[in-house]
Amino acid sequence: YAAKAAGKDRFEIFDASMHDKALSTLSLENDLRRALDNQEFELYYQPIVSLRTGQLSGFEALIRWNHPAKGLITPGHFIKVAEDSQLIQPIGEWVLNEVCRTLQYWQSCYSHSDRLTVNVNLSGKQLFDPYFLTKLDSVLDRHKLAGNRLHLEITESTLMERSLETMRTVMAIRRKGIRLSIDDFGTGYSSLAYLQQLPVDIVKVPRCFVSQIDSTSARYEITRAITTLAHTLKLKVIAEGIEEHGELDQIVALGCEFGQGYLFDRPMNAAMAEEWLASKSAVQTMQKYLKL
Repeated sequence: YAAKAAGKDRFEIFDASMHDKALSTLSLENDLRRALDNQEFELYYQPIVSLRTGQLSGFEALIRWNHPAKGLITPGHFIKVAEDSQLIQPIGEWVLNEVCRTLQYWQSCYSHSDRLTVNVNLSGKQLFDPYFLTKLDSVLDRHKLAGNRLHLEITESTLMERSLETMRTVMAIRRKGIRLSIDDFGTGYSSLAYLQQLPVDIVKVPRCFVSQIDSTSARYEITRAITTLAHTLKLKVIAEGIEEHGELDQIVALGCEFGQGYLFDRPMNAAMAEEWLASKSAVQTMQKYLKL
């Protein structure tokens, strides 16, 4: 596998470092199986703000692993192993169920949250699961939740895989009222002819383009091109990773409809997100940032 990953027509020598990596991966996979059984995962929610009104639009749900020995682990350290071991499917099902349960609770507690949405990252392994649509119906029915409260985020590269099969699946998802976002837009390769056929609603501009953006930088031109393309296709735009006031000013000037990032708030657990949801001062702070 190491030889295949490095290219064709070559060989690799099995050495101690490769052995250590294999053992480490196996240990992590076993820990993930235990984590599912012991309910060690937790969702954190990062606010998504309307850049036109300063109002809270929704949250993005981000998984964290409360490892009993290593503490809080972010998904970058375990999602790849989860995907390779097929554990991503039960983990993804847990995420969807937890998000829908939390949304239904917020809806029952806060009358102004009836339009609140939560974005959930969807793995390619989930998207290509032949039973995924049935599982999706089941979790929505279980929590009596309308599909339009849920946004699914799919990476650009995943959308380009198995294009015909992908098209059928995303069309079926869209018919349920669920909105779709293209995550990390501009970091992969998309055929514009294919992109315009996809029933997506939102594109997300990744942090790598938003970071330290100014009107003279290449990042500004790339973000402007993405925003212009999205608006031409009648799509909304979310800019990710906004951390500084200068970045926010540039993003607003480019016409992005939504933003998220540490400038607004860091990801927070469900209890803290509920406090944020109930706080009027949070909205006033956002409006101050946006000079509304």
